[in-house]
Amino acid sequence: MNPYLLRFVKDSFNRPGKALDLGAGNYGDVKSLQGLGWKAYGVDLKNGVDLNLVYESPYKPFDLVYSNYLLHKIGNKVRFFKNISHNLKSGGSFFVRYLIDGASSKSEVVKINQIVDRMNLVVLRFSVSRVYDSESGHKHWHQVFTVIGSKRANYQKGGTAVAAKVKSRTIRGKPKPRVVATIGKGSCGICD
Repeated sequence: MNPYLLRFVKDSFNRPGKALDLGAGNYGDVKSLQGLGWKAYGVDLKNGVDLNLVYESPYKPFDLVYSNYLLHKIGNKVRFFKNISHNLKSGGSFFVRYLIDGASSKSEVVKINQIVDRMNLVVLRFSVSRVYDSESGHKHWHQVFTVIGSKRANYQKGGTAVAAKVKSRTIRGKPKPRVVATIGKGSCGICD
């Protein structure tokens, strides 16, 4: 299981709930959450769900909607965050981790804030880190962006003020990414 997702789940939830993995891949995170008592579901292009299109799960609403290393492959970030909002219950949490190689973390914060401001979501935290891909013949660093937030209970347009406060506290000037993990052996899957 993605260690950052595991830490987020343990820190944020008192008891297991219902979760949706957007871009489940091999369903490793889904299976791990199920092992922790969660009712976890996943969708992926492999099972016919194109997340560039509108997707609403028949099992919604969820306490947690998450995605690891998919958003950088999605052509329409607005639609992707709409998929999060459509499937998340009021007050529920989202966790999205993706690559922003070559992009400025500051501009990414602005872009994501503009997207979620138009929806029933609010960003609570951003973070930037660097991860080393140690796959044989594929060794390089990735800049990884993590967005954590929730669905507003009583949506009112204008969540930018809340998100802007978070932005100014967590990203000042040029953030200095740090090494936080290495990707294990096997197919990278992250940047492919």
